[in-house]
Amino acid sequence: MKAKGLLSLMLSLPDDWNYNMQGLATLSRDGIDSVRSAIKELEHHGYVERHRLRNEYGFYGDTEYIIREVPLGEESD
Repeated sequence: MKAKGLLSLMLSLPDDWNYNMQGLATLSRDGIDSVRSAIKELEHHGYVERHRLRNEYGFYGDTEYIIREVPLGEESD
């Protein structure tokens, strides 16, 4: 239930929102560990994808989030 609530929250945010763990934790009563576990659950079920992006020097920088209303693999063709 926690993961579904977080998914609803993430889908309601603007497209340019910065979806980092700290920012999502400040929007809920749960702590960062709770948000992290909910994100992992959503990833496992195909609702969220995270990609670490590299900067021009090859170092990891931001994380790109792809959030789906319908889990990956269950989209209608």
